[in-house]
Amino acid sequence: MGILKQLYNGEIYPAENNVPDTEEYRKAIQETESIGKKFTADLTREQHELFEEYMSATAKVDKLIQEEVFRQGFVMGVTLRKEVDL
Repeated sequence: MGILKQLYNGEIYPAENNVPDTEEYRKAIQETESIGKKFTADLTREQHELFEEYMSATAKVDKLIQEEVFRQGFVMGVTLRKEVDL
């Protein structure tokens, strides 16, 4: 089955497959969680809520960036394929 049919049928979902499976990534996640816990430990309830709102907004920005990077990568792949087929 071709990739377009798999995408159409929901058999593959690129956004779910974009997390690196490396030790460097795991360490970075651990560091982020550790710093986040230290940062929020002494916050008031209101400050904690504001921080959560900030993190949510940041996640939205990151998602938009990832979507654009995926789009540009796809366009580049199609362009490369066109050049190879010439």
